[in-house]
Amino acid sequence: MTHLSLPGIFDSVDSLQSFVDIIPCPIFVKDRQHRFVLVNQAAADFFGMHQNELLGHTDLNLFPKEHVAEYWMMDDLLFSTGETNENEEDLTDRAGNTRRIVTRKSPVKLSTGGDLLVAVISDVTEIRQAEAHNRYLAFHDQLTGLANRAMLYKRLDELLGGPVPRHPAVLLVDLDRFKEVNDCLGHLVGDELIRAFADRLVACAGSTDLAVRLGGDEFVLLLSTADDAEAVSDRILEAAHAPFSIGESQVMIGASIGVAKADHGCELPNELLRRADVALYRAKSLGRNRFALFSPDMDEGRQARMDLEAEMRLALADFSQFELHFQPQVRSDTGRVVAIEALVRWRHPRLGLIAPSRFIPIAEETGLIVPLGYWILADAVRQVKALGLSIRVAVNVSPVQLRQTCFAEKVLQTIARLDFPPELLELEITETAVFHANKPEIDILDSLRRRGVRVALDDFGTGYSTLTHLRRLAVDKIKIDRTFVRSIGQMTDADAIIRALVQLGNSLGVDTTAEGVETEEQRQLLCELGCTELQGFLIARPTPMAEIEASLIGETRQRAL
Repeated sequence: MTHLSLPGIFDSVDSLQSFVDIIPCPIFVKDRQHRFVLVNQAAADFFGMHQNELLGHTDLNLFPKEHVAEYWMMDDLLFSTGETNENEEDLTDRAGNTRRIVTRKSPVKLSTGGDLLVAVISDVTEIRQAEAHNRYLAFHDQLTGLANRAMLYKRLDELLGGPVPRHPAVLLVDLDRFKEVNDCLGHLVGDELIRAFADRLVACAGSTDLAVRLGGDEFVLLLSTADDAEAVSDRILEAAHAPFSIGESQVMIGASIGVAKADHGCELPNELLRRADVALYRAKSLGRNRFALFSPDMDEGRQARMDLEAEMRLALADFSQFELHFQPQVRSDTGRVVAIEALVRWRHPRLGLIAPSRFIPIAEETGLIVPLGYWILADAVRQVKALGLSIRVAVNVSPVQLRQTCFAEKVLQTIARLDFPPELLELEITETAVFHANKPEIDILDSLRRRGVRVALDDFGTGYSTLTHLRRLAVDKIKIDRTFVRSIGQMTDADAIIRALVQLGNSLGVDTTAEGVETEEQRQLLCELGCTELQGFLIARPTPMAEIEASLIGETRQRAL
């Protein structure tokens, strides 16, 4: 078998040149005088020159003199040691384009005694750019460009675990009413709103602070020092409350903020963030659009809430611990009972009777109000149906229930199954809920009204644009909030407000019910102002059906005589 030697294959410089020209990566060969003695076509293209412009010339034809001196020093070192050298650097060509390259140089000793240097260039610009982009994505939010959760933990580790520990503060920010904007105006507007708020959050930050998007509408501002946490929180609240111009839409939101400051008892990132989350919950429970600073007593309240939630989940398995109390609503002119409102109570086997103000907010936040609400509806209808009287039953409806697309269908199925006339069912929804309701939720209530179910607007006149709401949602009754009834006849503007609300109800042809009537003086004044219905402790306290059944039946018989 015959073996070909290299001289046999490359019997001329031209044949060697033809061979290296088909290699796609740049290759060049230099002698001890730093002259190019061989350059392939890829190298010529890489340097933006013709091969003839390089052959016999040195690096001085390609690079600034100060750079060339460094290159030659490295080449001479390579010739003297005989070791292969690999170097990565940025290279700017004559056109001004900068690329990232890796150059691998190896010395070759010829049989004739001469020395050559063979260099192979790899353009790694795109690889390094991709690596840099991946590093960026690993620590930044794609939508806003803010830092992400990974960067937050990295910075917290640096601040809390350094040789000289710092005492930063975490401001956990949650946008109020963002979901309503997203649902009503669409996700594109929602994304623009998130980006716009991110810009405002950065504007509230100092040069050493870190603005972070955790996801959704949750943000963090990590302050390197806790000294100005309260002042910065106020600035964020102000920034969030100012109107946002998104396309053709003017969007109004707000923010709730939980503030946690690092101290000697809080030196772990997870604990600091947990405290901020606890404080955020407190800010929301106080009415939103505010900040709350973490304090140890919040942990006790949070644990109690979690325990109550767990026990509520168990109680909802068979609803045996829940019961309904009913409070009559009477005509102001005759005193005749026209409706009874069903109010849920939780009779806990260990804690006794738990007020709705304690467990209803938990049920709404966790979604447990949905199964509880359907049980209240069915049990209220069942109990009133059992009376055999033509009397309306009023049931409160949570905004969480209204967001269930099947809500109207389930209501109608329930009253149909129990053979209960739809016109005797009255659903009460608060004015605040209507303010935040989207069109699908308004459509659900409208569809129920078309089937005969009545809708009452509860807590009417409590600070929102009532006329706007009544244009959005047609109702059968407006219930005047108890805060006005409590102040009636006390030289306040409550009388004028109630008179205006009654006149509004008259012009719309709907009933007006005054809530919270507790004194005879209030009853008389409300009658004079024209309220059509009254409800409150003066009339009757909420009690189980067994305690008012006899009086309701007796009243009906008395009217029949």
